[in-house]
Amino acid sequence: MRRPSIPAGLALCLLVLPTLTHAEPAQLGGTGFTLYEVSERVHMDLSTGEAVRVSPLLGFAELGTPICPSAVLVTVPKLESCTVIATGTNVVSLATATSHVFGTFDVVL
Repeated sequence: MRRPSIPAGLALCLLVLPTLTHAEPAQLGGTGFTLYEVSERVHMDLSTGEAVRVSPLLGFAELGTPICPSAVLVTVPKLESCTVIATGTNVVSLATATSHVFGTFDVVL
């Protein structure tokens, strides 16, 4: 005997859950710009003795900030915020306990 209610319930959860857990652009923390770490990949470079961490980031910038200037309203008149995608990298030398942090970002309208 098959139970169609289990697959139907699972499908419903997969449709509803993403709408309940997405990041809200309205919660920008007073800076006008917020990034969320999506994941983190860590590996050791044994030849240099460094721990390398790379993280993809996703966030939002308020309209009127340097990252999301008001001039974009010419292109997208109803825009309230810009989506920002970024990659951050942190390289830590285990021998000297020094660190370098750098990254790149793109703004999506």
